[in-house]
This record gives sequence, structure tokens and C-alpha cells, in this order.
Amino acid sequence: MARWHSCNIVQLAPDANRLWHFDAKGGGFALNRDHRAAIDETLPSRLVAKSWSSLWQPRLNVAWLPPENVFLRVIELPRSTFDETFAMVELQLEKLSPMPVTQIVWTIHILSRHGKSPRRDEAGTEAAAEGTKTEDLQTVVVVIAERSVVEEFLGKLEGRGYLADRLEMPMLDQLEANATTEDGLSRESEAAVEAWIYPLALAGQSAALVAWWSNGTLRNLSFIAMPPGGDRSKALKAQLAQLTWAGELEGWLTAPPGRWHLVSDPVNAADWENVLREGLGEPVQVVLPLPPAELAAHTARRAAAAGSRAPLLPVEFPTRYRQQFVDRLWLHGLATTGVLYAIGVVIYFCAVGLLTLQTQNVEKQVAGISGSYTNAQQL
Repeated sequence: MARWHSCNIVQLAPDANRLWHFDAKGGGFALNRDHRAAIDETLPSRLVAKSWSSLWQPRLNVAWLPPENVFLRVIELPRSTFDETFAMVELQLEKLSPMPVTQIVWTIHILSRHGKSPRRDEAGTEAAAEGTKTEDLQTVVVVIAERSVVEEFLGKLEGRGYLADRLEMPMLDQLEANATTEDGLSRESEAAVEAWIYPLALAGQSAALVAWWSNGTLRNLSFIAMPPGGDRSKALKAQLAQLTWAGELEGWLTAPPGRWHLVSDPVNAADWENVLREGLGEPVQVVLPLPPAELAAHTARRAAAAGSRAPLLPVEFPTRYRQQFVDRLWLHGLATTGVLYAIGVVIYFCAVGLLTLQTQNVEKQVAGISGSYTNAQQL
């Protein structure tokens, strides 16, 4: 992280564009500026554009990918390095992806928290059958996006003067925040299975991401939609029941959720809480999400630590951006050289003109005293 001088996080929201500019300080990132712009307004180039100074003061440009363009899958794999884990996921990609692998871009995120297996204490567990201990496993979130949608999104960013180095999902940082805080997950003795609901907007529709945790381990990520009208509590109950049944069939849900958590701001929490309470018939604990600026800081730290690993960008875009940067440096260098040459030529001609005037003045003085000089010689 120390090699980065600054980091930008951009969010293209339906109502406005947000830009958080961070400076690298003390092994982390400190917020320098929170900029809000109109939807079609170009982002300030002095904050996002890269120039000569970027060679010794590198800048990281990150953009938040809208959640409606992303598919999330959760799997468990043996603990290993990032590259080895990436290769293991690649072998299973055809099974995980809802689209042909030639039409997608993808990356992975390894959760820092991994609890006990839901069947750890039962005989004949999968971990035991494979000779793998639960503590040797890791939870991996696979992020999949359609290539054409990502290319269209990058085109929007380019239209606003922003060339992204990485695309990230802010929801991953919110998941990490809830998983690592002291009161983020309840104790296993209180509730072995928990459901965390994160309201968000999907293509203008009110929806939510549901994270299913079992014994401290993330098991599944699913989306549910809030109906615009009708019996919304009944509709949400039916969607959650379908997810529960699917979890029981797939084996990652061994018991009904013991606790329900709603991660939302006070504006949206009231509506969602009432609908969930009516549909579930159970209490719902409301948890405040990370403020946008703090969430952006988490994304900046994670993106800086990841570096160039799996940036969720089609390969041709970083190559083209790098070539454009080099070409721009060459053009700026040639233009600067041309300007300096022109200034040098102007200075040269000005000096020649000045010396010519001085020479003419001396010649006039010599001509004026030539008669006196001749008389002096004759005397």
C-alpha cells in the first residue's frame, strides 16, 4: 500500500456521481475530498487524471460496479495462496457462472472470517470425508459480471473522464465489516444460522442482498426484491422461504435462521423493518451500515492491497489505458519540447536583435568621431 500516493473511489449513482479522493497516510488512506457532481458532469481532471507526477506518485482509480450487474457465489476451498485459490475457482467456473465463461469477467474475494462447518460435529462430514479440517478451509466469494455490461459501464466512466484501474463491489467491504466487528455476528450458542439483509437499489427497484451465515461462516448470498405494491410482507416471506428451501436442498442451511438482521440507514430501515416483521413474524435487529465515506475507505485499502490481481476488468482495457497514458506522456513531452524550442528561438532572435542595435550604435559613435580621430593622428 505504501507505493500508492492517492486513491479515488467513484460511484455512478442514479441521482449524482460521487467521488472520494484519499491520500495515503500512515499505512492507510485519509479522506481528502468528497466531491459530488451531476450525472453527466465530467469529474475534476486534477483529481482523477494521471500525468508525469503519477510516475513517482502513483494514483489508483477505483469504481464501484452497480450491484444489478453482478452475480455472487459463495464456495469453500482449502486454504492456499491467492493465485492457487484463483486457479481452483477457475476450474469450477463453468458450474458457478450463470452465463458462458467466454461472455463474463470475474474475480474472487477471500473473506477474512471462517467459522465452524455446519456439520462439524456430525459423523461423515464432507470435510472429514475429504481429509480436510474445517480450520484449513476458507470462504471465497466469486464475483461474476457480464462482459458487455462491464464494457458499457467502463464507457460511461470514460465519458466522465475517468479511467478505472479496478472495479470493486462495496458490498464485500460491508460484509467484511459486519463479519469482523465484535457485535457483527452473534455467538454460535445464541443462533447457529443468521440472515443479514442489506437493502439496495437494483435498476431503480427496491431490493436487498441476503447473506446467510451458519456457525460464523458465510454460506450463500442471494437477492430479494421488494414489491412496489400489494401484500409486500407476504411476497418477501415467500422469497425468503424459497431461499431457505434451496439452502436446505443444497446442504448449506441446516436449520431455520435463529436471528434476522437488517443493515440499513434510518430512512430505509423503518419500511423494511415493518415489512419483515409482518412477513417473518419474528424480531428483526437493525444495524447501521458503514457511512459512504468510510465504506469507500475500506474499498480503497482492499483495492490497494490487491494491486493488479484480478481487477474484474477485460484485459484489453488496462492495456489500452496504459498505452493512452504513455502516448499522452509522449505528446505532452513533445509539446513541452516544442514550446521550449520556440521560446529558445524567440530568445535567440531577441538577443541577436539587441546585439545588432548595440553594434549599430557603436558604429554610429565611431563614424561621429572618425574626423576627430584623423585630425588627432595628423597632429
